[in-house]
Amino acid sequence: MPRSRLLAVLFISVIAFLSAHKQAQAEPRHLTVVGDSIATGLYFGLRDAKGKNKSVTVVRHTRGATGLAAQGHYDWLAAARRIKRIDRPRFVVIAMGGNDRQDIIKGGKRLRRFTKGWWIEYTRRVDRFMQTLAAGRTRAYWVGLPTVRHEKMSRDYTKLNAVYERLARKHGITFIDIYALTAVAGGSLSPKPLRKADGIHFTSFGNYTLGRIILRTIDDSLRISG
Repeated sequence: MPRSRLLAVLFISVIAFLSAHKQAQAEPRHLTVVGDSIATGLYFGLRDAKGKNKSVTVVRHTRGATGLAAQGHYDWLAAARRIKRIDRPRFVVIAMGGNDRQDIIKGGKRLRRFTKGWWIEYTRRVDRFMQTLAAGRTRAYWVGLPTVRHEKMSRDYTKLNAVYERLARKHGITFIDIYALTAVAGGSLSPKPLRKADGIHFTSFGNYTLGRIILRTIDDSLRISG
């Protein structure tokens, strides 16, 4: 290929890349945050992380002490359908599962936590939940569970994260793995504490840090998809 033609191709490629990056930066991002109490913290973290960027708006549909295992207190599958029907979200950030280390009641029958029947039913619920929220033109991002102070809980969260990550790939959802990020107890390598005293939830600075990671992940996905 002649040198002049090669330079022209390279120039066009660079312009195309910069244009895609600019488009990803400029596209309005109306984020809907869905999930439990960790999601509530992420909502405030995303608000802080976006700063004065008017192209990003954040709303939330969060409820503490809820999940997909126990549906008697709050039915997230029905809520997901309602969110899609009423809000028609363009971007969804999901944080769920922190309260799901418990038995499932199905048809009056108790499925003991982490038994074979439990995993089958729980996986089915996660699958339906993801399918509903990621349907259509919605771009969905699932924030995985963090490490926590209690070692047994952290091991259980690893098992749950494996389900979320596998099903996220199935439904075209971006899985944001924060397990390694939060592996240092209390965020001792950070200039400010990342975790609250309960060893589970995040401080304002921790949520702000996660908010920046989520926004960067969304920007990257928009740039890649063009």
